[in-house]
Amino acid sequence: MKFNPQPKPEPTPKKAKTKIAKLSPKRKLQNDVYLKLRKMYLDAKPNCEVKLTGCTFNATEIHHAEGRIGKLLTDITNFVAICRNCHVIVENQNLIN
Repeated sequence: MKFNPQPKPEPTPKKAKTKIAKLSPKRKLQNDVYLKLRKMYLDAKPNCEVKLTGCTFNATEIHHAEGRIGKLLTDITNFVAICRNCHVIVENQNLIN
C-alpha cells in the first residue's frame, strides 16, 4: 500500500500594503493655512517678543500660547513670535500659557 500525502495547500496571495497617511486631509489643510499665517506673522513681527536671557532677537518660530489642538493652530491671537533660544526656555519652564 502506497502512502499518498495530501497536496500542499496553495499559498494565499498577500495583499498589497497600503500606506497610512501621516496627516488626515483636515489636518493637512490646517497645516497649509498655518504655514501661510506663520510667514505673514513673522514678516509683521520679525523680532522676538519674549527676550529672555540668551535671546537672539530674531524671531524664527511661533509659540502657540494656548496650544495647537484643533482651531488653536491657526488662531493668530495666540501666536507669539519667538527666537529659538527663548522658545526652548519657554517650553521647558512653561513660562507662557
